[in-house]
Amino acid sequence: MKKILIMSPTTVTGGGTQFCIGISKFLKSKKCRVYYVGPKDSEEFLKLTDICDVVLDLNLKKFRPLVFFKILLLIIQKNIDIVHSNGKVPGVYAYFYSLLFNKLRVIHTFHGIHYAQKSLVYRTLTFLIEKIFLGSNVIRHFVSFSEKCLFEQFFGVARN
Repeated sequence: MKKILIMSPTTVTGGGTQFCIGISKFLKSKKCRVYYVGPKDSEEFLKLTDICDVVLDLNLKKFRPLVFFKILLLIIQKNIDIVHSNGKVPGVYAYFYSLLFNKLRVIHTFHGIHYAQKSLVYRTLTFLIEKIFLGSNVIRHFVSFSEKCLFEQFFGVARN
């Protein structure tokens, strides 16, 4: 039985949240164990608690070492096979977990690439992280063709 961790920075109603709910239902129908990590910031969070085997209420909007280690502990304790991250910060966590565990498969879904509106420090850190992990075994999923083109413009070929 596959064990899959889904991470998302929000449960506010929208495309990303609906995707997480839909994929969780689909995976459960395929007899997978589904774990969810994200903030309890809307009523949609309760839907995920009904679907998923384990749900952790953690803020994933900013990188925090304590949160990183809580999720790491979940990956180890539950022997997670696949991590599916949605959004920037969950993606950073997932990228690092992919380095720590050779068997861990990581799928990252971008939900908008908005580098132009961010500070120089943010853009630089984002650029470095993406460049470092560009050759990794992370599977990148883009929600639109224009998003994939923008990624390729910044970083070269998207690989996946």
